[in-house]
Amino acid sequence: MIEQILQKFHIENYFDFFICYDDVKQARLQAKPAPDIYLDAVKRLDMQCDELIVFEDTGIGVEAAQKAGLRCVMIPDLKPATIQDKKLAYLICNNFLEFSKNNY
Repeated sequence: MIEQILQKFHIENYFDFFICYDDVKQARLQAKPAPDIYLDAVKRLDMQCDELIVFEDTGIGVEAAQKAGLRCVMIPDLKPATIQDKKLAYLICNNFLEFSKNNY
């Protein structure tokens, strides 16, 4: 399903890989808010946490990114950012258009 969405918007070439819930289950990783999914991504990318930006739309995702030692930009979707989200997120934007590299 992820591949179909990326293809629909012609952005599949911008991703080296993706990790979804099925991958988490298969690898016996803990689901968010545990940091496992992000730590796995950092390892696959062969990068350091301070070289990466995470975009999340939920408080649980922000918490997972923070636990992994990653900076997280929250773009709330269905629920507004909570006080806890505001403490954990590096930056909160209403949408991707608000985010720019200068903010980071």
